Amino acid sequence: MKYQIIGKNIRITEGISAAVEKKLKKMDKYFLINDEVECRVVCSAHELEQKIEATIFLPQMPLRAEVSDPDLYA
Repeated sequence: MKYQIIGKNIRITEGISAAVEKKLKKMDKYFLINDEVECRVVCSAHELEQKIEATIFLPQMPLRAEVSDPDLYA
């Protein structure tokens, strides 16, 4: 899977990239995901919380999820 990690109001560090990729690699066992599948992750920081939006572009349909939490690594 190809990862595109974007930051809004936040700088994407190696730690953030590694944590996002580690969590998304768990999806490989549920789908036939190869190197042609793209995944776009947008991390944004707000006053009291951080928000992550993930979109996986599969050939059949895109999968999208978003979550907000005070801790970005949760």
